[in-house]
Amino acid sequence: RDLHSFPTRRSSDLVTALLATRWFGMRLSGLEWGSVAVVCAGLAMLGAAAQNEGAGHGGHGFHYALLAAALSLLVLGIAAGRLPDPARTAALGLVSGLGFGTMGTSIRVLPSLSLGTLLTDPATYAAAVAGILAGWFYAAALQRGGVVAATAMMLIGETVPPSVIGVVLLGDHTRPGWVPVAAAGFAIAVAGALALARFGEIKPAPQEPPAAPVPAEVTGA
Repeated sequence: RDLHSFPTRRSSDLVTALLATRWFGMRLSGLEWGSVAVVCAGLAMLGAAAQNEGAGHGGHGFHYALLAAALSLLVLGIAAGRLPDPARTAALGLVSGLGFGTMGTSIRVLPSLSLGTLLTDPATYAAAVAGILAGWFYAAALQRGGVVAATAMMLIGETVPPSVIGVVLLGDHTRPGWVPVAAAGFAIAVAGALALARFGEIKPAPQEPPAAPVPAEVTGA
């Protein structure tokens, strides 16, 4: 699921950049348009290479590790909030992405949705803590910086660690012989998203200054 969902998540960064140009009067430079093309190429490669989701749930120790990771997000987020701009926006976006990724991975590894399992499995509490902190830090990132920069870094944190965990620990895999294509597409999409993060710092297109008022004696008032 993590490898399959990577193209969908990454495409939201692309949509954010394109909507910003349409509705917020921002301008994409040639480098940013090139980054959009790079992201599209990476998405196409990932979509072509993805095949099956693994059925692994990880051991009980892995579930406790997810809970520890979720709790550590509070420390990371507070530290990120103390950084100077523009690093603060990028760091808060990254921490929020790590939170969303932890939440998704925690939900994925739950062996059952029965009430007994939900109440006793540490992954349940990891998902709850990570989700709350992720939303909090993402909101803080949006308040303090550009939406595209925050979203790009958020999506990197949300997709890269879960995708690696899915392949290494949970049995995700690509089509036979398509591992190089998937790896290249993954790297290309992330590189494009990092370049798009710069776009979040671009200012809206300058507007023409208002015309100077006409003196009253000229108008005959």
